[in-house]
Amino acid sequence: MTLSVFLIASAGYLSFRSMSSIVSSIRVKSKPDLRLYTIREITSDLEKAENSVRLFTLTRKEKDIQPYYSTISGVDDKINRLRSGSSMDTLLLFQLDTITGLIEENIVIWDRMLELYQGDSLDNSGCLNFTRVIPWIVL
Repeated sequence: MTLSVFLIASAGYLSFRSMSSIVSSIRVKSKPDLRLYTIREITSDLEKAENSVRLFTLTRKEKDIQPYYSTISGVDDKINRLRSGSSMDTLLLFQLDTITGLIEENIVIWDRMLELYQGDSLDNSGCLNFTRVIPWIVL
């Protein structure tokens, strides 16, 4: 009798542990990883910034470049949030340092492109004046 009570109790305990681990894994999978969400936000912001620069190079309208400036200003905060949320993951921190360097290079390139395109202007005939961009060409 004691043996059967012990077996029933152990089976109940093992069932409880198994169910607890299943519930925990469901809870983890149902709740998205905040780090992954932040990475997706950063990626989306960079795409938005690049599209804004591309649109501005085509239209030369100041309203088309405003999303670039507003988006880029928030990227640093998101990277810092990701860094603070990953303080124990050394591999992710190393990768984040590399990615941060690449993001900074992209921003420098986009800023240079904007300087070039903002330097262009229309002359009185409505044609682009490229002498500001390439001064050695005489039109």
